[in-house]
Amino acid sequence: MINDERYKMVEQTFLLKGNEEYQKLCKVSICIPAYGRIETLKQAIDSILNQTEKNKKYCLIISEDHSDKHEKIKDLIMSYETEKILYYYNPVPKGMTGNWNCCFELANTEYVALLHDDDYLYPNYVSTIFKIIESKNTFDLMLFQHDLLVFDKIDKTTSKIKNIYNNLQRNRWRRIKQGNFIFGGADGIIVPTCGILFKRKPMLEFGGYRKEYGYSADHSFVAEFCKKHKVYFYNKTVSVYRYAETNITNQGGTKKAFVIEKQEMRKRIAEENMIYSIIYKMFSEGMFYESMGPYIKHLKIGEKNDQLWLPGFIVTKRGRRQQKCFEVVKRLYIYGQGIINILFGKRYYEKKDINL
Repeated sequence: MINDERYKMVEQTFLLKGNEEYQKLCKVSICIPAYGRIETLKQAIDSILNQTEKNKKYCLIISEDHSDKHEKIKDLIMSYETEKILYYYNPVPKGMTGNWNCCFELANTEYVALLHDDDYLYPNYVSTIFKIIESKNTFDLMLFQHDLLVFDKIDKTTSKIKNIYNNLQRNRWRRIKQGNFIFGGADGIIVPTCGILFKRKPMLEFGGYRKEYGYSADHSFVAEFCKKHKVYFYNKTVSVYRYAETNITNQGGTKKAFVIEKQEMRKRIAEENMIYSIIYKMFSEGMFYESMGPYIKHLKIGEKNDQLWLPGFIVTKRGRRQQKCFEVVKRLYIYGQGIINILFGKRYYEKKDINL
């Protein structure tokens, strides 16, 4: 059980639709923690139900925190005629991380996947995760590549070098260590919760997502979880992360809080490792501005005296110089690991690691 009483997990959570007996027949639960975003929730649900894999049993768990759109969300979910859906309602909202953790308590299957209510899966997702599960390899958590949907348009802008690297790494896997998160994530993953696949038991034993890490709780969780558990990144695109005005990390002060909390995550990692500590001390300000990458890229930046200005931030020229240097070191680290993976493959890892 997740051992944090602040969330009160499944207390005051009510089943409004579905038969929990069906879940006992399933190997995987795909969970959507929902809150007030009916416009995108339907696409998320449809993407889970309309998979190319038709023979494997899986269920969809929706845990909805109360909002002023509850009745509309309820009508939407009730309109689906399928035994796959288990719909739970939380009249007293559990909050972001509380609802994520609630999903894992409600899911009574060996494996649990998580998808936010404004993202969606590609039709190959279920076939991909069952291929991983049935390969008889040991893992506790699997991350996947995802596309980025920016204001209703898939963002394909990237450098030629990164394109070549991604093509070489396509459909390859590799072990994720804590060092990946001093550089922000695994192979440039923006959202580690987008289609993430867990083995449920070690997740619950670990204690779930932590509320005090705020809007970077997903990054911080994976960064800590990988210290003692087997975490992998599979470079196959199976989902779409939506970057839009309705996204919670793109709203006002939330944006600033997310960047600051991500920087605090890097600081915690640096405190436990001498090499990471040196990197952090050299590039701490540059790391901060590098964290703003998606926001800098898609929002207007204006000149203001000798500084760059972004809503909620003052970006110094010193910080921008550090950012450029840090990005070079980051690329060397990520691409270096990738090249080793290409050249040596499974020999670079443990004998029981994933081999897809």
